[in-house]
Amino acid sequence: MVGRIGLILLAALSAPAAAMAGEPVILSSASPEEIRDRLLPGHADDGALTRGLLVQPVGASIQAPDGAKTVNAYGDTLAATVNLAVTFRLNSAELTPEARALLDSLGAALESPDLAPHRFVVGGHTDATGAADANLALSERRAAAAIRYLEERFGIAADRLTLRAFGETALLFPDQPTDGRNRRVEISTLR
Repeated sequence: MVGRIGLILLAALSAPAAAMAGEPVILSSASPEEIRDRLLPGHADDGALTRGLLVQPVGASIQAPDGAKTVNAYGDTLAATVNLAVTFRLNSAELTPEARALLDSLGAALESPDLAPHRFVVGGHTDATGAADANLALSERRAAAAIRYLEERFGIAADRLTLRAFGETALLFPDQPTDGRNRRVEISTLR
């Protein structure tokens, strides 16, 4: 992990065993078709709808009272989400070759006719190492790097991708605030 930071496109995508343990699975590789299928609103995985819900502290995605949707701290209503591990160098927003390869699968998925009518939230997150204001700025730069890559390489329209910066306010592993898996970008399909 020296010299690299994991950035994660967050979602409530879990293997059954991991879901029981309350820990999401973070994919380090995925086909465009797999990503497309998981970002489609109402996608069923093992018989359960995936809606991007994780039990997290205030500021994280929260389950709506009717159980029908997930709403993030910005008030965005989310329909589906995917976890993808995307890497950056330490304290950097420059995409690594591995990050670009994974974003290539995401970009191909977003180009699919099934996802063409949808808009997405791309939200940056960090771990709790460092100052909160610096983490907020870093999370914004990383989400922006992912969006810029998708726009430039795949021609994804800017109005389909909404940037959100969360910094360290919505840790994926709140009991392990400095865990590198907290560093991520959350991508969700908007309702």
